[in-house]
Amino acid sequence: MPALRTSIPDQLARSISCSLGLPEDAGAVLGALLLQTDRAASLEELEAVLRRPVGRLGVSVDQLRRLGVLERGEQRFKQRLRGTPGLRDLLRQLASAYRKGGMEALEALHWQQREISKPYRRLMRALQQLCPVERLTEFGAALNRDLEQLPLWEASTRAISQLAGRWDVLLPEASRPALASSPLIVYGNHPSMLTPFLVSAALEREDIRVITCRYVEQLVPNIADHLFPVEPAYTRTAREGLKHGLSHLLSMALLYRFDQMPDPVTAKQLNGQSIRAASEHVRSGGVSVIFPGGGGTRRWYPGLGRLISQLLQDPGASEPLLVPIREMHSSNLRLYRLVSGRTGSRSKKSRKPPITLAVGRPQPLSSYAFTDRTSPQEIVKTLRTQFRRTRCEG
Repeated sequence: MPALRTSIPDQLARSISCSLGLPEDAGAVLGALLLQTDRAASLEELEAVLRRPVGRLGVSVDQLRRLGVLERGEQRFKQRLRGTPGLRDLLRQLASAYRKGGMEALEALHWQQREISKPYRRLMRALQQLCPVERLTEFGAALNRDLEQLPLWEASTRAISQLAGRWDVLLPEASRPALASSPLIVYGNHPSMLTPFLVSAALEREDIRVITCRYVEQLVPNIADHLFPVEPAYTRTAREGLKHGLSHLLSMALLYRFDQMPDPVTAKQLNGQSIRAASEHVRSGGVSVIFPGGGGTRRWYPGLGRLISQLLQDPGASEPLLVPIREMHSSNLRLYRLVSGRTGSRSKKSRKPPITLAVGRPQPLSSYAFTDRTSPQEIVKTLRTQFRRTRCEG
């Protein structure tokens, strides 16, 4: 076998040697082989180039291969020699991976870049101080695995306990039979990413479907059958975003950068399809959950009104019930702190009440003074006014 020319920078050779525990000349050879042959090196190739037995190196290539060192080294050292892409390029690559392959592809590229790019590692360390991205990704992966075997309400119960620790549900006992079997429209506030899971865990029904942002399907693919996806509203002001903390504002900014939004006309059509599907689900006896304010507090959007308008025209075999819910003592900021372990002093932590979901008494749709001529905006205004006056504890 002809000897390969080891035209490789000394600094890179030293880096390879230190990483793999090899003498510097062996590091140069190994780097050259990785780069020129585009694959892992064999014992024979190393011996041919070094012109001496590889056994004197004190480590075998087979041992390195079993540990995955050569495979990792191939990607790492190619990037170092050819130049690591800048942070802007890395973000573009991450966004592309997320759009094409979802969280699995994004996570794979994240760990690859974290290993080979020092600027990216620094960026992620800074981000972790504000938003525990990696821990939240682990939470999503665990929930996705649970949904392969468990119903949504049971997987939700497990996920909430793992993420939030203490939590509680306030539910009127007299309403349990109706909540267990009637067609329901559940609506209320949405202060944290736990809200849909809290509702599912509280009602313990397998026919719950949630109207929520489309990107949730990308984050947790196995939850897709339980959702009516809508296009998110990224148009809220930074001031409103900051009400949920800088961490939440940062996470929404990342989603905005990664998400591939359709044009406004297409988005409106897709959202309309989901509202119609949600109303049909209620007509067939199921539960549709909607958060008319999204994650904000400034206004309620007319989606809830459109859903009710369609049911006023055709309520189905059984009359739907409207159920208000309110999530209390909760925010994304609190969740981020819990996940990060930054919960303050022990005494202060013990004084905080548990995250709580209060479920109101179900009200028949006919008990409201709505007609098929009532506009969605008027319906939303009425329900929001009533929601503000009640505490939803039955």
